[in-house]
Amino acid sequence: MGKKRVIAETGAGQHGVATATVCALLGLECIVYMGTEDVRRQSPNVARMKMLGAEVRGVEAGSRTLKDAMNEAIATGSPTSAPPTTASAAPRGRIRIR
Repeated sequence: MGKKRVIAETGAGQHGVATATVCALLGLECIVYMGTEDVRRQSPNVARMKMLGAEVRGVEAGSRTLKDAMNEAIATGSPTSAPPTTASAAPRGRIRIR
């Protein structure tokens, strides 16, 4: 498809970890939206996503949970939205699966 980045949303973090893993394997940029309340509660999964090279963007709107993270991810991924202003500083390496 020629896309270079994947935008995802997550609440508990499992979807974000899975998406970050696939992006790391394929060398794609990964941006995961997560409500700041969920970021606080699910810090181990946030750490895993970051270790895999994903950029985790906390969402402060509304209840700061999955519902608001979904809205933010959809707004960012729409063709009419502006391109992101920040990029992940994490290195993009290949992961080998044996």
